[in-house]
Amino acid sequence: GLTWGLSTTSNSTVAGDIIPAEKRGEGFGYFGMMTTAGMALGPLIGSFILQHGGYDIMFFAGFGISMVSMILAAMIRYPEFHRHPHMRFRWNRLLESRALIPSLNLLITSLSYGGLLSFIALYGKEIGIHNPSGFFLIYAIGIIVSRFTAGKAVDRRGPRRIIIICLSLLIIGFPLLAVVRNEYGFYVSAVILGFGNGVVWPTFQTMVNNIVAPNRRGAANSTAFMAMDLGMGLGMIIVGAISQTWSISVAFLCCSGFSAIGLLLFLRFTLG
Repeated sequence: GLTWGLSTTSNSTVAGDIIPAEKRGEGFGYFGMMTTAGMALGPLIGSFILQHGGYDIMFFAGFGISMVSMILAAMIRYPEFHRHPHMRFRWNRLLESRALIPSLNLLITSLSYGGLLSFIALYGKEIGIHNPSGFFLIYAIGIIVSRFTAGKAVDRRGPRRIIIICLSLLIIGFPLLAVVRNEYGFYVSAVILGFGNGVVWPTFQTMVNNIVAPNRRGAANSTAFMAMDLGMGLGMIIVGAISQTWSISVAFLCCSGFSAIGLLLFLRFTLG
């Protein structure tokens, strides 16, 4: 958990520093594509290794992937860093106040994402899908397609239109997943939800990095990641409680409601 928190915040800050300002939407689109695609492909690869090799092999594979990541991190060419001479550690500087509203919006939106990743495999087995891990592969394809098409649109037109479209796709995709309980609904919703979720995070990340001074990007990215991680964690708990009380289908319908609340917050407060 500590490693994840440090690496994601640092990676995003490095990306924000080396991406040209006029191409930040496109750059974070490609950067976020790899992040979210990795999170989508991870369960697919992990399930395959677990099925054919067991937990020991799966954990050793995680170690190997981490070593490759460390080598790649050492190859990044980062501009020479000069620490501000008057910068001191203060607890009230750990969060960036200007990033709080977009981050709160991201937290609400991430509730549905956490619930989806935690319960989609169980839901697939419940409705008779032979290999529910295929959802993550199709989901990742939706993410990749969205990132190639949406990043430049954010740079040209701003975040308003693309966020409205993507959150609307989430509002549509979850009821499709919950109501059409067969392979058609399962895999079509994977594309829709992948396209919607694929753009939400990098677009908010671009907004956060654009509204703060360069020396506050680290705190701004930390604020956004904290909100996303908290939203995903709470989403797992809330969706789990709803699933236990009613059903996973009802929980996914509630995820549509979370996305609708996120859209209303975006239009009412984040853009303001």
